[in-house]
Amino acid sequence: MYKINVTEIYHESHFFVNPHAIEVLKRHDIDTENLHPKHLNQFLNEDIDIVISLCDKMHEQCPTFPNKPIYAHFGFNDPAAMTGTESEIQQVFNKVFAEISNRIDLLLVVLNKNISRMDVQTELDTHATKPSESSK
Repeated sequence: MYKINVTEIYHESHFFVNPHAIEVLKRHDIDTENLHPKHLNQFLNEDIDIVISLCDKMHEQCPTFPNKPIYAHFGFNDPAAMTGTESEIQQVFNKVFAEISNRIDLLLVVLNKNISRMDVQTELDTHATKPSESSK
């Protein structure tokens, strides 16, 4: 059984969570009070079971963790890079939120199958986004 602890990690310095992301999370009743970005280096010595990258850059630069966790790439275009009207930007954040939610649901289904670690990796690889796909 896996204990799930979701953490947003950046490979570059970020000092705040995007306000559009905060807005979407709040609309879905997700507590954002203590939400803040954490740098990747904070987790290099942690005992991590699964690492999921959400952008191509993180996927390409993701370090090797000591306990050899399962890796999956659920790539999305960065909604923070979106330009347009406020409404268009919010639509992109809503879409990415929905896609991430679907991937989390998939992850939970896979983890609840009571299968081997290798089979979990295989199932996640089957549903992973190839880096070139998320750039489209």
